[in-house]
Amino acid sequence: MPLFVPVTITANHVEDVAKKRRGSAGLGGLDANNLSQLLLRYRETSGLRHEIAEFTMWLAKGSPPWSSYRALMSGRLIALDKNPSVRPIGIGESWRRQMPSCSSGKGCGR
Repeated sequence: MPLFVPVTITANHVEDVAKKRRGSAGLGGLDANNLSQLLLRYRETSGLRHEIAEFTMWLAKGSPPWSSYRALMSGRLIALDKNPSVRPIGIGESWRRQMPSCSSGKGCGR
């Protein structure tokens, strides 16, 4: 069995990643710039950064039901026409790209 690395994600980690987030909108229409604004603009009144940190910790450490993973990983496949073939492209949500960056330490200054 591989050893599990302890993961601790705080609202500060979410904030660090949100400052560097770039990308286009997902299925819900929330692009990375809007997500960053939601996470950074309302520091004292919003608990959104804390909630994302808690949700990421729950996914990383806990044993959530399969429906939670399925809802998070849902996306849309589109066909990109590359003559003479077709390439499938998956479109996911901005939230989905935010969480792994926090847990891996990428962009978190760890």
